[in-house]
Amino acid sequence: MSMSYLNAASHGLPDRAVMQRMIAQLDLEATIGTVAAVGKIEEELAQVHGAAARLFHAPKENVGFDSGTLSAWRAYVSELPMAGKRFLVAPHEWGENIAALRAITKGTGATIEVLPPLDLDAPDLSAWQDRIDDDVSALILPMVSSVGGLLYPVAAVGALQRPATTKIVVDAAQAIGQVEMDTAKLGCDAIFATTRKWVRGPRQTALFWTAEADRRAAAERLSANEMLRLGLGVALAQLEERGVGATAALLRERAMRIRENAATLGLGCLGSAQCGTAAVTVLVPTDKAASVEAAMATADIVVKWSHPEMDEPLAGLDLGETRPVRIAPHVTTEQSELDDAFAVIEGALS
Repeated sequence: MSMSYLNAASHGLPDRAVMQRMIAQLDLEATIGTVAAVGKIEEELAQVHGAAARLFHAPKENVGFDSGTLSAWRAYVSELPMAGKRFLVAPHEWGENIAALRAITKGTGATIEVLPPLDLDAPDLSAWQDRIDDDVSALILPMVSSVGGLLYPVAAVGALQRPATTKIVVDAAQAIGQVEMDTAKLGCDAIFATTRKWVRGPRQTALFWTAEADRRAAAERLSANEMLRLGLGVALAQLEERGVGATAALLRERAMRIRENAATLGLGCLGSAQCGTAAVTVLVPTDKAASVEAAMATADIVVKWSHPEMDEPLAGLDLGETRPVRIAPHVTTEQSELDDAFAVIEGALS
């Protein structure tokens, strides 16, 4: 049996054309030197920047490149007012962002508050609105959660009443490529997203958007890495040709197949199909988890066994006597692969 790769939420495997474009650039540099090779791709690099801007529905001057979500996110947040300020954080915020925020605010007099959990099927943001005051520096949230692939109502959060100095900062690492991202409609101030997941770009590539163009330079880190940007350009072109909407529709079909297969085996999933996205976290009985994990590894099925206490430490997920396994197919995944994966799970449960 060949490998079944169901871990796109960690790293969506790039199309071979992405890798070939980077290899071609390296070959060119080896032949004529780096300076001359870079001189031949200025127009192509501009086109990559244009494609990135179109993905955000934003001007190019508001869109930048970096090596990962966290580095750009940290650079932006570090420039926000700190002394005497409050930072409001959504429960499903990524653990590394939380750790970075604690380090950034240490000794500044700023405080970090966890926002009340939302029913993401029918979110009521009134409790969040009540927390916002003149002393709030930023409201920080994910667009899609990591552990459960749950979709946050970013546009509704962006519509909350807030002082002009209160920024809404969004981690879209699990969203970009599978969720439409029209910055003119979202109402937030900054979005950061790695492109190695649903965009299927090279590792160490990320995009970000800031409402204020002059804040872009503080977060940009990837400008000099032409090879990675060329590979990312191929991935962005492929996504643009297919369309984010069409990609989302294909991924929803696969996510529904996962939920149906899980239900057939009597297994629960985090969240519902209504608030879910392409990645589905299935809850496996703790006493069977080791057998399921071993069986999937033997069958060469690549998934992620999540660690909510590390990945989303503020969420306080009560999983009972279960272990969460995140199954994240991409558009290249056949429905039959999902059925085969659950056949393996069924065998390990029996």
